[in-house]
Amino acid sequence: MLLVVGILLGGTAMAAEPVIAAPNALSPVGISPPPPQPGTESIPQRTQRIADGVLPARVAFGGGAWDLVERTSAVVRSVMIILLFASIATWTTWLVTGIELIRARRRLGPDLALLRRVNSLAQVRPILSEAGGLMVEAVQAELQRSPAMQGPTAAQGVKERAAARLISVETALGRRMARMMNFIASIGSTAPFIGLFGTVWGIMESFIGITNAQSTSLQVIAPGIADALLTTAMGLATAIPAVLIYNGLLRGITGYRAQLADLSNAAICVLSLDLERRTGAITEQPVVARQASHGI
Repeated sequence: MLLVVGILLGGTAMAAEPVIAAPNALSPVGISPPPPQPGTESIPQRTQRIADGVLPARVAFGGGAWDLVERTSAVVRSVMIILLFASIATWTTWLVTGIELIRARRRLGPDLALLRRVNSLAQVRPILSEAGGLMVEAVQAELQRSPAMQGPTAAQGVKERAAARLISVETALGRRMARMMNFIASIGSTAPFIGLFGTVWGIMESFIGITNAQSTSLQVIAPGIADALLTTAMGLATAIPAVLIYNGLLRGITGYRAQLADLSNAAICVLSLDLERRTGAITEQPVVARQASHGI
């Protein structure tokens, strides 16, 4: 976005002095142009009127990039506005998503250390991150659904159901963090072609100016060429940061998903410890009862 704004608000340039085309700019050397017909103006007269601003042609400009933007056609100006909004959206997405990603990853670290340290879900507090809270709640909810477990088979079923829930939570969190990645990728891939459309339009205007003025003077073709170069620069200034931002956020989101996977595995390990204690108490209870009945 800074590059786009810099293009639009560039420093002032020296104003070009009007250049009058040669009388025989399109004529071969040594051959004089045909005399003008009665009631018509010659090519030098028409070129002079264009250079003086009498005819409605965008020929003379000076004062910098902003003066050039003010003299662009409606189509080229629309292309530049689209690219400007796309650049603003790209940098805004980078700022918002980057801050959210940094906060989420910073809070996952203490939660992961806590889950690796405790021996029971009852000891898991306090949870700092939203992801850790959702995962612990999912595991505790699945554990509460099976209060009476008989043997290791039931415990294995509880772990499988809890793992399925954790995968769903992990997928939802990762998808929410990457919700704007497709938008940035679209800007990075389409912005050069949007700028190329403005480039083609500016070159077409230059040829139209040559046809109308019947002259190849720089004052005739310069505005269209300037529009073409300006839209090309804006397209690149929009696309290049979008691609770099996409790659940077993609690496950050990949690391965030890896942290979510580690947190999910740690929650399953704590759940497994609770299940082992429950199944061990269930299997020992009948043995104690039989010993008491036989007087042991």
